[in-house]
Amino acid sequence: MMPGQHTAAETASDRLQILIVSPVRLLRDGLAVLLRQRPNVQSVEAVESAELAIEALRRSAPTLILLDVATDDGLTVARRLAGASNGAQILGFAARAHDHDVLAYASAGITGFVPREASAQDLFDAVDRAVQGELLCSPRIAATLFKHLAALSSAPKPNVGPAQLTDREREIVRFIDEGLSNKEIARHLSIEVSTVKNHVHNILEKLHVTRRGKVSARVRVIDAIHAQ
Repeated sequence: MMPGQHTAAETASDRLQILIVSPVRLLRDGLAVLLRQRPNVQSVEAVESAELAIEALRRSAPTLILLDVATDDGLTVARRLAGASNGAQILGFAARAHDHDVLAYASAGITGFVPREASAQDLFDAVDRAVQGELLCSPRIAATLFKHLAALSSAPKPNVGPAQLTDREREIVRFIDEGLSNKEIARHLSIEVSTVKNHVHNILEKLHVTRRGKVSARVRVIDAIHAQ
């Protein structure tokens, strides 16, 4: 074999397997067509929902998940896929540039962002960087993330520790992280919805947050700080 050449097996193992998740068929199919033309892409699957994405994750092992985050439930989907991705990088595309969106998606497990105004080449570059464990984002987003990290490192350690959440409360936090509603949590745990609401109220008070959407990120921060 000549220097620089590779066997078919070696080439296939180095190529990317990509899962695209977007409710917009034209968008996901268009991206799939573009990505399949890339020499470093082995396969591309495009699905419309988190449920279908999780099914795809169970039967295959994609290298990268491209998630459309310009949807109302984008944050919930991001959390669900991060929990089921088995180590695959998640790259959010069509991202808004607002600071709170960037921080929320980073907390949910997304490792990179491609803004709405990005070109196809920007997307290709972001894909290549993401699978190498690098973050490709705008200077503004990078500055936002660094400011957030600086604020966390300089803040006093919160009084709330992992031990102050009961086992049941931590179980409910896990379900919240998966995007389940109070009714769905009650069904999973075989308890009344009113009981779930009481638990959620107690969790919010203990973590000093006002919205359940901030619960999982707060728990991760607290756990990380107390682990130091």
